[in-house]
Formats: sequence, structure tokens, C-alpha cells
Amino acid sequence: MAPSTALTDTIKFRQSHLDVRPWTDLPSMYWRYRLGYVPSTESLTTQQNGQDYLELRFGVDSKRHPKFVFAICDGVGSSYRGDVAARTMGDWLCNTMWGKWGDTISAVQLGDNLWKRLKEMPPEVVNPIDDEPIPDDIPSLMRSALNRQREVGSQTMFIGGRMTQGKLSFASCGDLRLSVLDGDFNSLYTYRPDTDSRWSSKRGVIGEIVPHVIDDPETMNRVRHIIAHSDGLKDAELWWLSDAELQEHIEMLQKREDSDDITYIQIEFTNDLGQPQLL
Repeated sequence: MAPSTALTDTIKFRQSHLDVRPWTDLPSMYWRYRLGYVPSTESLTTQQNGQDYLELRFGVDSKRHPKFVFAICDGVGSSYRGDVAARTMGDWLCNTMWGKWGDTISAVQLGDNLWKRLKEMPPEVVNPIDDEPIPDDIPSLMRSALNRQREVGSQTMFIGGRMTQGKLSFASCGDLRLSVLDGDFNSLYTYRPDTDSRWSSKRGVIGEIVPHVIDDPETMNRVRHIIAHSDGLKDAELWWLSDAELQEHIEMLQKREDSDDITYIQIEFTNDLGQPQLL
């Protein structure tokens, strides 16, 4: 029997619009999620794109096992059109991870494979970023600065995650947060943010990619939460909050003059991931 199309979906968050979604249950897939994108106060005031990007895709694999991929990207504001780099990287990561990327390889092989792919990004992916036009009404002094930025390249930080039957795969690069927790919110894996690492449209990966794979049944059966977010949200204890309480906290953060874009995703599993599941 063919998988139900109702179980397949892709969510992309635009960078100029506030979008927060409360807990959404997917009982037939044994997990639920909540996620959100909240532009900084400056972005909302000036109607400019924020630098963060979020994409989530879920469905089933060829054997009808539940499957999802997600990407959170944070464009480097000091680079040329970091918002475009973030959006391009998020789409590319999800498309790459949705295939067979990471099916049978170790964490080291995963990192090496992704590094090579990002170094050899096809022109049809990179060129639209570097060719992003500078508006005609930009003053000449600013235009010169933007042209210098464009010569250096567009940059973004990223986290990509993937779940297929019996396996979780992650790849992280830059100043973002990722935690894998058990049912009591004890850590099974935590990515340590790195402010010096990022991807450049001109140079490929600057710094390092940190890969991580969880595939042993004992650990997989303990996994209950995956939490990833950009650096605009820093307090790990927020994930205990209800939807309303989390929203209230985010609104408080956005009232600060130095507010940053906030992007987050929280996935909660309702059964043991190491056990066979068919849809």
C-alpha cells in the first residue's frame, strides 16, 4: 500500500514574517513538533529580511518507516546577503538529507562527505547567491562596501538533522544550538556553538563541520527530545514551558533593543526509536 500523502509535508519559514506554531501532533508517526521564526525588532521595523531560515520536511522512506529532516541556518550579517545564503543552504541541506545521505556511514564519513559536497557546490546553487543584485537606489559609498562584501562571498552558519529508521544524523557548523535529550531532559548529545565556523559561497566551509550519529538501539530508545535553535534564544530550560509560556518569553526578548532573530524547533518522540515502525 502506498504511503498516505497526508503524512508528507514541507514547512519553510519566510525571513520577513513572524510565524510561530504550537505543538502539532503526528500520532501515526509517533512524534510531535513545535517550531517558530521570530524576526528581530529591527527586521520587523524596517521590513527587511532577517538572517535566520528554518525548514522541516517529514514523511516516510522507501520501506514506509517514518522519516524527517530539518535545517536551521543563520546568515552572517556582515557578509553579502547572508539572508540569501541561509535560505539557499537550508533548501540544499534538506534536499541532500532527504535522499540517501547518511544512511550507512559513520559520523567521520558523514562530516567528510558533507565537507566535500559543500566545497564543490554546483554553480546553479552558488551563482544565484553571488549574483544577487545590489538595488539601484543604494548610495555610491554603500554600493562600494557591498561590492567588497560580495567579493568575499555570502556566508551562513547551519545545523542539519535527519531521522530515519533506527538512526539520527546531525551536522553542525557555527553559532547555533542543538541538544538531544531523554525523557527527563538529560543530555544524550549537545553541540557546542562555534562562532568562527560558517559556510562561504566563495570558500566553502570555514572552520569545521561537527557531525554526530546516534544509531545504537539502546541510546535510540532513550531519545525523547531534539531541540535546535539559533543564537537569539539561549535558555535551555525554556523547553519545559507550555506554548503560551514560551511565546510570552519570546515576546519579552523581542522588546529588547538588541533583540536578534529567533528560530527554533523542538521534536518530541512518543515511543522507542530503536524499535521497528511501519506506516
